[in-house]
Amino acid sequence: MHKAIENKYSDIIILALLEENKESVTVCNGKGFLPLNLAIQAQASEEIVMKLFQENENAATKLCDGILPLHLALDKNYSDSIYLCSFHGKQTSSFRIK
Repeated sequence: MHKAIENKYSDIIILALLEENKESVTVCNGKGFLPLNLAIQAQASEEIVMKLFQENENAATKLCDGILPLHLALDKNYSDSIYLCSFHGKQTSSFRIK
């Protein structure tokens, strides 16, 4: 999954890999990054980022190289729902900050 995200594979492929191996969302790569962090860095679709949050809510509080997912999301200009997810560690797509 990590390589698929880093290499910007299609959402269909990433979602299929996730379904095939759900545990992969909790595994850091050799550089200490979770799939969530990689997806935000690679500017993956919000669908992928939200799915990775849903599958590993604890990822929101995990530092990777000293950086929280919230910091990455802010840097990459993701929507408010992504900020809320990374802050609260769960899906919050039912509401947005105005």
